[in-house]
Amino acid sequence: MEGLLHRRQDDVRNRKRRLLDMLRAYRAAAAVLPDAVVIVDRNSQRVTWFNEVSERLLGLRYPRDIGAPLADRLRPLP
Repeated sequence: MEGLLHRRQDDVRNRKRRLLDMLRAYRAAAAVLPDAVVIVDRNSQRVTWFNEVSERLLGLRYPRDIGAPLADRLRPLP
């Protein structure tokens, strides 16, 4: 029984590690895109991450805009 529990805990740890690795890879890829990339929480519509291009193109600023509602942070287009 202990072996089964230990194996299950290892499986959960490995799954979390793989998910974190995938998230890091996704963010690294999005960070170098020439387009603005903004990740927004589905429920609250709050900014959770954005790349550097978003600062220049959309006027977002780190860390000020992390956690802010997206609609409140987008500057009007000229």
